[in-house]
Amino acid sequence: MNKSSSLGSFAKRHNRLLAVLICAAALAAALTSVWFAYHAALAQNRDTLLFSEALTTGLMVLTVGLSLYMLARQHLADQSMRLLTTAIEQSHGAVMITDANGRIEYVNPRFADITGHSREQLLGSVSDLVSNASLRDQHDCSLLERLQRGEAWSLTMASTRRNGERFWQAVSAAPVRDEKGRLTHIVFSLEDTSQQRELHTQLERLAYFDPLTGLENRRMFRDRLEQALRHVSRHGTALALLFIDLDGFKQINDSLGHDVGDELLVAVAQRIRRHVRDEDIVARLGGDEFIVLLSHQRDSHAAAVVARKILAALGEPVTLRDNDVRIGASIGITLAPEDGMNGELLLRNADLAMYRAKELGRNNAQYFSEDMHQRIGARQSLEAQLQQAIRDEQFVVHFQPLVDLREHRITGFEALARWQHAEGERLPASFLSVAEQSGLIVDLGEIILRKACQQLRELQQLGFDAQTVSVNLSARQFRDPA
Repeated sequence: MNKSSSLGSFAKRHNRLLAVLICAAALAAALTSVWFAYHAALAQNRDTLLFSEALTTGLMVLTVGLSLYMLARQHLADQSMRLLTTAIEQSHGAVMITDANGRIEYVNPRFADITGHSREQLLGSVSDLVSNASLRDQHDCSLLERLQRGEAWSLTMASTRRNGERFWQAVSAAPVRDEKGRLTHIVFSLEDTSQQRELHTQLERLAYFDPLTGLENRRMFRDRLEQALRHVSRHGTALALLFIDLDGFKQINDSLGHDVGDELLVAVAQRIRRHVRDEDIVARLGGDEFIVLLSHQRDSHAAAVVARKILAALGEPVTLRDNDVRIGASIGITLAPEDGMNGELLLRNADLAMYRAKELGRNNAQYFSEDMHQRIGARQSLEAQLQQAIRDEQFVVHFQPLVDLREHRITGFEALARWQHAEGERLPASFLSVAEQSGLIVDLGEIILRKACQQLRELQQLGFDAQTVSVNLSARQFRDPA
């Protein structure tokens, strides 16, 4: 219940109570006067004239009581009106009252504050809310259509203050009818919703856009991809996805700090955006992964041209806090409808093509091909087997002697790792690349180094005390010794 209705109910309740009390008191006084006059006349055996005078006195008392009742009722009505007027005048909500034709008869101060127009400018003018027939609510009904049916009307709309500033307002209107049911007035309430709308816009932006680069995020990109695929299906066009993964970003992030890493990501986003058309979509999927949707592709080679431009742009040095930073990228390309019409499938295809680009030396672009599914399946299987082999330490170290031919003696050894696989011993060439890419090389290197040291100690105990051992380590082990 709002403040006005509460005050009105309060006044109404007390108005009735006081009216009943006054009326009862007046009637009781009048009856008492008549009763005493009647019995006094009987006791004194006086004539009916005296009784008539007493009755007249009683009626005068009743008349005075009824007059007091009417005065009290008018006083309470005036008090109730003052309370209601004060409530509306001081209300934080804007209120406007017009006649049935939309001519403004009243506005409260809040209405003038929101619109920027003074009361003097508004009173007597016709409200745009009534005169603008194009305004329709969510059910496509105009204001007058609703009010003529005795229904309330509401609409959220953009408007303009007197100073030209645009703002958003939530408007509702209710009809006022006379005793014959005819529309006499319209009561409008208005709320400035600009701040709420701005907050909603910010929350929506956080939900659909990357806060660091300003690009669309993964969620928004999936929606846009589905829309693009529907367009391809309807119009027989083609599109391409470019999955971009930065090469060496982790090293820059770790060595120069996350703030510099963030600045680099912003610079990368800007360079990618500059080398595609306005109609193309660029999104950041997360971390150092970006994706580009190229629409209306004429042929399969057009995507490669764009990929080369992006690679060239990213290859240019970026100056970040007095540091010239160079970054490369590996790009995977997939096409629709050629490679499929399912969004998830196309994203997976582009991801596979990107990993193929990394396998081929990085800083290049590769198209998706069907055999990549087989290669990635084999790679995933090998990675899982390698993880198990590291847990079980299924590796041995062979020492290859280093011989001084002039002195005819062994001067040292080179440690050679071998994987004791269930299907036979495997050479490093068959698993080292997977170990590097997966990060397993750190644990694997620790096992090989420890076993080489143990074996060298055993040789020293056998008398080979002047020899050394060489162990090949990955550069990653120096960056991540843990």
